[in-house]
Amino acid sequence: MANYPDLFMLKGTDVRFFLALYFWTFLISWGLDTVGDLGEVFNTLRTAVNFVKLVSGVLSLVGVVTFLFFFRHATRCMFNRRVTFAWNPLLQLFLITKPLEMIWRFATCWLRVTPDILIVGEAKILTSSMHAFSKFLIQVRCGTTSLADHLKSLPGARGPFCAFHHPLDGKESFYYSGHYFGLVNPYMYRAMFPLAIEKWWATAILKKPFFVFDGCAQYLTAPWAPPLLQKSCGSNLGILVCLREPVSQNISWWKYEQGVHVWGDSMGMAETGDGLDSMRMNYPPKTLKEAYDLSESEEMLQWYNRGVEIGLEVLQGTANFLPEWATTWPNGQLANITRNGAYVTNIKRYLKWFPKKSLRFIEVNELSSDLPSVLDSVNELLPSEAVGFTAESKLKVVKLNVNAAVNKGKDEYEDTRKILKEYYKPFNKELFSLIGKTYDW
Repeated sequence: MANYPDLFMLKGTDVRFFLALYFWTFLISWGLDTVGDLGEVFNTLRTAVNFVKLVSGVLSLVGVVTFLFFFRHATRCMFNRRVTFAWNPLLQLFLITKPLEMIWRFATCWLRVTPDILIVGEAKILTSSMHAFSKFLIQVRCGTTSLADHLKSLPGARGPFCAFHHPLDGKESFYYSGHYFGLVNPYMYRAMFPLAIEKWWATAILKKPFFVFDGCAQYLTAPWAPPLLQKSCGSNLGILVCLREPVSQNISWWKYEQGVHVWGDSMGMAETGDGLDSMRMNYPPKTLKEAYDLSESEEMLQWYNRGVEIGLEVLQGTANFLPEWATTWPNGQLANITRNGAYVTNIKRYLKWFPKKSLRFIEVNELSSDLPSVLDSVNELLPSEAVGFTAESKLKVVKLNVNAAVNKGKDEYEDTRKILKEYYKPFNKELFSLIGKTYDW
């Protein structure tokens, strides 16, 4: 449950801080007005307090209004639910969002840099239970978070902004997933990253290393992402593609989304999919097999291809936002489950916009079985301002996510697992040929 007193303490963050500041300056101002005129010093103090009260009040109002719009967007497009504005979900999300920083970053995006390194993959990774909602989310493995942790250990590493205080803060921006009201304008992507003056200060004045990265699992499958990333960052962007045996990936993704559903239910949100007929089709699927059938349907092929077209429209300047039906993926996070594991199709889409030399392919098990070679390949993509991995750091194996204990009983996905395994065989064969590696999948 939320810690309600935090709303009125000066230890909060973002809009919570300014709400607390307004609360206390209001009390001080009321107290000074009650005392009356005690001389010039007290009048000066009263003026200063009233000024702070005004500024904090305005910022609080702007932050709360922004949050309410963000809450609506998140409820519909991230949680896939009808908006009810019930007290508990409002409070729970209010305590972990950063609406004022969001505004500040977009207002100053023209002063910011773009990433040098991008990590993409197809699984959500969580660290240990850092926040109350983490317990609802199934921990799965793909490697993006482990790689991000390695990058953050390097001198001068800077991760992205995230709208939420949660375990992926500082690793995933979620920008091209449409988390920021569906905005996917390539220029505005830089709002997620540090100010250019910070880079100048570090490299020109302090003579220290500096580089920026983003890591988002969903970018590999998002149909609009490659051309927009190329427009934002240029074709020299280093891209680390994290891979995992596709059937296991699909099951992990399914379990993760079930955890998100439980989280939404725990906050008292409306039922998943309820009242979203205008933006979701047959959503959510009730079983993994239903998710497979939905992903392979002719309707989803049309929706996904339309997503590709939206990316080109944004690139041409005729659009800036994803429609709600496309956020965060066309028809929702579980509607494209077979496209998640068809890595070769997604990689080919990237190769239309980036040279193959800019991509490195990493299978999740290599992070423990051959970490030095993995970090050598990362070093090859780091910019000149960065200091790469040393021989000592290459010996450190990072496993931030700890999987739940293996169920020794009947595999509830056994039948669907067999279908998926056969489905992915031709995709895997083509992938191995394309990247020049073979995995025991």
